[in-house]
Amino acid sequence: MNLNDCYLIGSIVKTHGNRGELILKFDNNLFFETTKELVFIDIDGELVPFFIYEYIQRTSTTAIVKFDYIDDFIKAKEFVDCNIYIPKKDMATASQNIVDYDIIGYNVVDKHFGKVGEINEVIDIKNNPLLVILRQEKEILFPFNEKFIEKIDEIKGVIEVDMPEGLIDLYL
Repeated sequence: MNLNDCYLIGSIVKTHGNRGELILKFDNNLFFETTKELVFIDIDGELVPFFIYEYIQRTSTTAIVKFDYIDDFIKAKEFVDCNIYIPKKDMATASQNIVDYDIIGYNVVDKHFGKVGEINEVIDIKNNPLLVILRQEKEILFPFNEKFIEKIDEIKGVIEVDMPEGLIDLYL
């Protein structure tokens, strides 16, 4: 699996118990909206697939996870501070459920343009929700689609995107 085909959802912050469980901290709650069977762990720059044996959601952004074949504290400790990814295709379900997120007021930042503006509204169109972004009293409509979303930071209230070239210019 290639990093460009995946979405960073969080990291492993510490071990839990002595049976190989790990505490995962997520940048957002997309983990709970997407597949709970398979994730990719970044080990020395390589994305390695791991199947989830079981997990317990602790908070909206943390979970205790037990992966297949990680059976003790010593093995589990090797994965602390590793990043967790899911394939971008698995985000489709999450983006369809965007109305579940309270993102009104989040800032949208494009990786080329910089700060685009603030989310004023979410238009819930089936399979294609749109973000209404206010910039200098003008509205920019942006598809909330996994192929354009780079990162969602719920703590800072920021959504980092890679908008199609020329989209912002259409509105300014």
